[in-house]
Amino acid sequence: MQLPPGGHPVALAAGCQTTGGYPVILHVIAADLPRLGQLRPGDGTRFLRVELEEAQRLLLRQQRELDRLEAALRLRTERFLQEQRRAPAADS
Repeated sequence: MQLPPGGHPVALAAGCQTTGGYPVILHVIAADLPRLGQLRPGDGTRFLRVELEEAQRLLLRQQRELDRLEAALRLRTERFLQEQRRAPAADS
């Protein structure tokens, strides 16, 4: 996050230049990047200081949740496909 003279912070993300020439006021932890990416111009937000260990713990927890979600979706898809194979064809 950089702070230009106008006082409105600017988030530079992937695909942007590495610096806009303004003071860097903070870094966003990886676990919060999806939420930051959903903010619209003018949205308010708060930033809290976290230590490296906490940032790593939050990222690991996020990855475990995503892994569980992926497994649940895979299971649901498999069950759906099995049901479709067992169901009589509508054209018959």
